[in-house]
Amino acid sequence: MPAGKFYLRNSANDAWISIAQGAGAAGGSATSFDTNFAATLSAPQVITTGIKKVLFDTITYDGNSEWDVANLRWTCKETGYYNINTSVTLLTAYTSYCLVYIYLDGAAIRTGNTIIYEGTYAHPSSITALNHYITAGQYVEIYVSQTGTSVRSESSLTWFNITRYK
Repeated sequence: MPAGKFYLRNSANDAWISIAQGAGAAGGSATSFDTNFAATLSAPQVITTGIKKVLFDTITYDGNSEWDVANLRWTCKETGYYNINTSVTLLTAYTSYCLVYIYLDGAAIRTGNTIIYEGTYAHPSSITALNHYITAGQYVEIYVSQTGTSVRSESSLTWFNITRYK
């Protein structure tokens, strides 16, 4: 298998680092993959009770120009297997709940769990990931369900990434 690209995000300066990838250990082959997309929020997003779309508006990487600015969603250009990752963290204290959903073509295909950290800065979070076969033209959106507060905008707490495997 020819060498591919692997991108790592440097959280200190929000830069992407490209690393060459080739054969695996003992002469085996390694899976090649590209990071296609990464987004965050530029400011806290007010979410009322119910399931609401997270309006990611800061695109930190979009290698295949797959972000639909008008609809604030990622639209697949190349059919294949993708890894979808997202995290949503709330501004309120730990008395709230937070569930994050990965939607494909308008329907939920994965739901995360509420994670509550104890301590002074205890804020509910929800993290989920999914490996899924996506065909060209299908779109992915992130939704959140919680009890009437705002979503935090720090890029280390609320984010959305999609990686394509080749």
